[in-house]
Amino acid sequence: MSEKILESEYDRFAALYDEIFRGQPGDIEFYVSEAKKVGSVLEIGCGTGRITIPIARAGVSIVGMDISRQMLEIANKKALAEGLSIPWIQADMRNFIIKRKKFDLVIIPYRTFLHALTVEEQKATLANIHRILKKGGRLIINFFVPDYDYIVKGMPKKQIERKVDRKSGIVTKTYEDVVFDRYSQVNKTNIYVERWKNGKKLSEKKYRLYLRYIFRYEAQHLFELCGYRIAALYGDFDRTAFGRKSEEMIWVLEKR
Repeated sequence: MSEKILESEYDRFAALYDEIFRGQPGDIEFYVSEAKKVGSVLEIGCGTGRITIPIARAGVSIVGMDISRQMLEIANKKALAEGLSIPWIQADMRNFIIKRKKFDLVIIPYRTFLHALTVEEQKATLANIHRILKKGGRLIINFFVPDYDYIVKGMPKKQIERKVDRKSGIVTKTYEDVVFDRYSQVNKTNIYVERWKNGKKLSEKKYRLYLRYIFRYEAQHLFELCGYRIAALYGDFDRTAFGRKSEEMIWVLEKR
């Protein structure tokens, strides 16, 4: 997917982002804890600042980067409301350049890395990060463990959120469905946001996202090929070792 299309799609639902995407249980606390161990942090795919702001609040020097200008504007407003001054960069992780600055830690939380839809894009992203990490610096990435049942059967449309505005009486319902392409390892996620009042549908908007899922040993081979050492692989944000029943992969990588 081109940079402009991806930017535009996230700009379209920036105002709804916090309601739809809430991360994983314990991820904020985990990333804050890791960030407090170092001096400088870059978050790639920072969105509206869900993790960036708590890290800055903890007194850590952090830069937030995202492809969406609308997301960054929301993040900046939230940060300023707390009296936090955070540098923000609008850039695509697949081709960004940061001059005259290197970081102790780069984090790519949630599903951001999966927006690299080809091996070439994955390698380009990892090379960009490698260049701006200090010697021995760390990269932490998390993403889901692919579910074979979903890959084979797909994920039918289901409601994932319901919100009621008590003043206006408007009910907002959010649904999603997912189609998996086993050949390209890309899943297409459709998100539908409906607004209702008194039993009548007022509007419906559809958003579409593409993610390339990655298997455990595929990821390890990719990271090692791109100049990283596997420092740890967790299956949960409480730092439980990755195992057969894990649903999340949390990779702690060290620049070689």
